[in-house]
Amino acid sequence: MRLFTVEEARAVLRTLLPEIGRMVAAARRAEQLERRIVAAARTAAKNGHMRDRIPPQDEAGPGELEELRSVLQASLRTIAAAGVEVKDLRRGLVDFPAERAGEVVYLCYEYGEPDIQSWHPADTGYAGRRPLSEF
Repeated sequence: MRLFTVEEARAVLRTLLPEIGRMVAAARRAEQLERRIVAAARTAAKNGHMRDRIPPQDEAGPGELEELRSVLQASLRTIAAAGVEVKDLRRGLVDFPAERAGEVVYLCYEYGEPDIQSWHPADTGYAGRRPLSEF
C-alpha cells in the first residue's frame, strides 16, 4: 500500500479531480435512473401501465445504466491505480493512506471541497474526521 505525504496527496488529487468528477456524475445519474426504473416497475406491477409512467428520456435507461457502470468501473480503476481508496461514489469521498506517529491513517477528501482538509484514523472512517491542522 502506498503511503502519501500531505503534499503528495494534494498533487495526486489535482490530477484525479476530473476523474472523481466523472465518477460522481455517473454515480448520481445511475442512482437517479435506477430509482425511476424501480418506480415504473412498481407502477406496472400494480396496474400494468408501465410505458405510460416512464418519461421518454428514460426509455433507454437500462442501456444508459450499462454505460454508466462502464464509466464507474473505469474511474475506480484509474483512482485505485494511483493508490487512492474510494469510499463513497456519489459523494466523491476518497482516502489517501498516510502515516502518522507510526500508524496508517487516511487523508480524506470529499468532492467539492477546495482541498484535502481532514484526516482520520484507519478504524474510525468518515465519522472520525479531524482537521488537517491536527495531523
